[in-house]
Amino acid sequence: MGENHLKPVRDLFAARPAVYGLDDEASEAEFDLRLRAMETALHRLADEGLFGVGVARGEILILAEVVPEDEDNVARARRLNPSGPALDAWLAYWGVG
Repeated sequence: MGENHLKPVRDLFAARPAVYGLDDEASEAEFDLRLRAMETALHRLADEGLFGVGVARGEILILAEVVPEDEDNVARARRLNPSGPALDAWLAYWGVG
């Protein structure tokens, strides 16, 4: 069911150059652009209340993560989430204070 909602996003990304088909500098720029787009979209949805509001919002964690871990994952997680149990648990899991 959720796949139908993601199809337009997949189509937009598919219309862009393949990240791994570019030279290193262009590949990194394309990868960063895609991560920023995902973070922006999640931030807008959070602002609309999709992930809850008030105390309830602090119990839901949203991420635009790079796997294997990337040093910017923590910064993105902090930008996308308010202080609360979900973010605190994720930071503790990764050993970040």
